[in-house]
Amino acid sequence: MSKLTKLLETVFDDDKKLASDIITFLDKYAKLDASEPTEYSSPDACMMKAYAHGLLTGIKNPLKPWSSWSSGGYGPYSSTEGKKLHDELIKRINQRVVK
Repeated sequence: MSKLTKLLETVFDDDKKLASDIITFLDKYAKLDASEPTEYSSPDACMMKAYAHGLLTGIKNPLKPWSSWSSGGYGPYSSTEGKKLHDELIKRINQRVVK
């Protein structure tokens, strides 16, 4: 296996890991829509879900999600662990953005 192939596998593995971490975060902290319990109530969470889906389907630069812990779509709002995880995910997403 060439060094380039190994690098590509690492990149894809990093995408899968980030997508997995986003989905795990959403499962734990994103609020569900009361009228549609399989969907998130917050546009922030929906954007994070779409970003993770883009990574998993091979889109190299999915549209960067706008998300804020204080938007009301995540909870419990007082969770310092949830806020920290959210902010770490946003930082990782921002590091992927091509400038």
